[in-house]
Amino acid sequence: MKKLLLPLLLLLVLPGTAQAQLPSELFGIVLGEPVEKYRSLLNMETDARDRDALYVNEVDLKSDLLPGIRGGSISYGNCANPGVVVGVKLKLDDPAQSTFNALYTRYEKAFGKPDEYQGDAFRTVIAWKWRFRKDNMEVQVVLTWSKDPEMRPGTSIKLRQRTLWEAEYFCQQQQRGKSGSTDAGTPLAPQDLDRFLPKTP
Repeated sequence: MKKLLLPLLLLLVLPGTAQAQLPSELFGIVLGEPVEKYRSLLNMETDARDRDALYVNEVDLKSDLLPGIRGGSISYGNCANPGVVVGVKLKLDDPAQSTFNALYTRYEKAFGKPDEYQGDAFRTVIAWKWRFRKDNMEVQVVLTWSKDPEMRPGTSIKLRQRTLWEAEYFCQQQQRGKSGSTDAGTPLAPQDLDRFLPKTP
């Protein structure tokens, strides 16, 4: 399965030679397409706004329908372009670092050296980001391997249409401005910070 899975992941990240500078497809899911197109792959009961990015919704993939995949999700807009896919995340079933290394080699051969290292200094989490720009559009690919048990150890892939993602963010900001709401939050006085310090019961 591993020998079949790695080329499949790479080929689906690169939908064609003409789009090699702007990859937009991963495992058959294409950025910019309507999320409804992939309803059969989705567990719609999990559909909810992303708690860290309320301007997009996230819905889990049915991992049993995707060979070699332990889990994943699709993100789609809910403001500027409602229902349009803006991101895909996949977690590979094989947790071995050798699988990550083999996939990284293929990514580097296809895309060149990554643009940014996003992992930690101790290599508990290794994460490489590639950026692709064309006609004022930007797509980002992040390949990650983790041995941190809190991050579900193994290899994950994140494909994001950054331009569409930012359009959702600015749309939400504009709507909040019209309603008078703000992201500033409530300022904390120095004495209030003690509430956030873990204490002995």
